[in-house]
Amino acid sequence: MAYRFALITGASSGIGEAFARGLPATTELFLTGRDEARLAELAGELASDSREVRTLAADLAQEEDRARLLEAVAELPVDLLINNAGLAHFGDLQDNPLEHERAMVEVNC
Repeated sequence: MAYRFALITGASSGIGEAFARGLPATTELFLTGRDEARLAELAGELASDSREVRTLAADLAQEEDRARLLEAVAELPVDLLINNAGLAHFGDLQDNPLEHERAMVEVNC
């Protein structure tokens, strides 16, 4: 199946980066992750005359960064979401601060 425009979270390294590299050159990309320099480098490698690659450095554990991302893609024809960003907090649930648990749910879901 061909996708026109993919949004990839957690794209600055690891599996997110692999997805960005693995999609066909006909798929436009919007990449987000925490490492702005790495996102810019990856965009430079993947962009071409026929492929636009947009980036947004964001920490999706932060509510304001999630809002910035939603605003940035609101008008784009995204037809593929690769929600690769994720985080985890270890330990007993009752010992983890509520804001950490809430951020984990917001990012992972």
